[in-house]
Amino acid sequence: MRVGGVKWLAMISEAQIREHLASYLAGSESLDDFEDWLVATSWNMHRDSSEIAQHLVNEIELRLSEYSDGHLSDRALRRELSEILNNKSVDIDVETTTRIRLRFSSSPTIRLPLAGKPPLEVFV
Repeated sequence: MRVGGVKWLAMISEAQIREHLASYLAGSESLDDFEDWLVATSWNMHRDSSEIAQHLVNEIELRLSEYSDGHLSDRALRRELSEILNNKSVDIDVETTTRIRLRFSSSPTIRLPLAGKPPLEVFV
C-alpha cells in the first residue's frame, strides 16, 4: 500500500522479525538489507503490531544503534542479536487484570505460582 508516495507495510509479526534476523545471522541477508527491511516494516508498528513484536524491534534497534555508534564490534553485534533471537517472550492475561511477561531461552515448561490456586503450567 502506498500513502503519499511512501510505501506502507501492514502489521509486522514477531515471526517475521525472527525470520529476517535469523536470515541475517545465517549470512543469507546483509546487515544493510536487514536494517532496510526492519526500518521499512517497523515504521508505525505501534499502531497494529503486538507488544512482543514491538519489544523485539526495540531490542534489535538498540543493538544496531550501539553498533553504529561504535560501542559494539561486528562480533559483539552478532552475539547480542543471537541472544535476542534465542530469547522468547510470552504474554499471559490472568483474569484480565494481570499481565505477566515471561522471557526465557531454553526451558520448555514454566510453572507460575498463583495465589490460592494450583500453579499454572505453560509449555513452550
